[in-house]
Amino acid sequence: MGLLLVLLLGIEVPAITVRLDNDAGVRRADLEFAKSRAASVFAKIGVQVTWVEAADVIASHIQPPLTLVIANGNVETGAGLFVDALGIAQPGVRRAHVFYDRVLQVQTLRPAPMVLGDVMAHELGHLMLLSHRHSREGIMKAGIERRLLALTTFTKAEAEEITACIQALAD
Repeated sequence: MGLLLVLLLGIEVPAITVRLDNDAGVRRADLEFAKSRAASVFAKIGVQVTWVEAADVIASHIQPPLTLVIANGNVETGAGLFVDALGIAQPGVRRAHVFYDRVLQVQTLRPAPMVLGDVMAHELGHLMLLSHRHSREGIMKAGIERRLLALTTFTKAEAEEITACIQALAD
């Protein structure tokens, strides 16, 4: 369901639909802020993110290509437990987890919904980048920028790779 949207001007915009499971019970207002922030990270590279909640997926019988789960605690993966990470991506199954309880524990000048949105964008980046590695700058940098309030985004090379991934998912 990675689509290319055609706007009224006839410009094709890479777009991706992401299933969002709020297993941690994040407050609606905080979740909406985090979704908006994560979508803004992608918008800066010309990619539109559409969020679909689990109930909507079940009703429509259409499974989006990527799933993001906001959970508390640990998630067992084939690589074992990651007890310190704020999130983990599983590219093989196109699913990422963000650990909300850990986001709340991060000591930063930024509010938790802002940090949550950045971690959501970071983990989705891992799902769409072939290298699955961290970079030295931008949203894919390892760790949380504790003072930065401005929106960070992907590097030019990462943006090109993400756009190619979305195109491949659409084919």
